[in-house]
Amino acid sequence: MAPVPLDTPNPTLGQLGIRVYRRGDAEVLAVSGEVDHGTAAEFREEITRCLKTAPPVLVLDLHGVSFFSSVGLSALVEAQEGAAPDTAVRIVADNRAVRRPIEATALDQVLSVFSSVDEALS
Repeated sequence: MAPVPLDTPNPTLGQLGIRVYRRGDAEVLAVSGEVDHGTAAEFREEITRCLKTAPPVLVLDLHGVSFFSSVGLSALVEAQEGAAPDTAVRIVADNRAVRRPIEATALDQVLSVFSSVDEALS
């Protein structure tokens, strides 16, 4: 299943909205919908594609995510580990659906987690 445009108001069950854009030197991957077993491959593919360009900063903006499973958490760790040494991976998790699993697994101690894209870029 192909990703739906991020501006889709409410992606249907099992769909993922993805938009990639530049902000200065940073690349921002904005995601909406559900990150679960059905959409994790798309999520990982987009992260991998963004990391191939080796931007100085990659922001994974998850503020539009309504459900975030363990496969999403794994993808975040893989992004951190797979990034070039000079690429900073920063996560925007300003909602309970994403922040709670990150905090419950103590990944907030290893990942750079922010409340907004502006904060992640400052």
